[in-house]
Amino acid sequence: MGLFVRSVQDGDPEAARQAAASSEEHIARTQFLIKANRFVALWGDFASHLNDQQTFDARLAKKLSKAFRELERSDGWPAREQGK
Repeated sequence: MGLFVRSVQDGDPEAARQAAASSEEHIARTQFLIKANRFVALWGDFASHLNDQQTFDARLAKKLSKAFRELERSDGWPAREQGK
């Protein structure tokens, strides 16, 4: 953020654009990692429940499916990058 402020103060619009783009990339990467970690945690819970209780938890499966769809729709998903 300091780079962005300095570039605006210096009157360098290109540096300001680069700093903003870098910040957006960082935010997108962080959001992707949060979604990926949520999916992994839910997958672990789902597998643990399946192995320990030998039953299929439909509610947990629905949460897992939703987490995967959110991960797929995120900017960091490889299929989205190929389609551009």
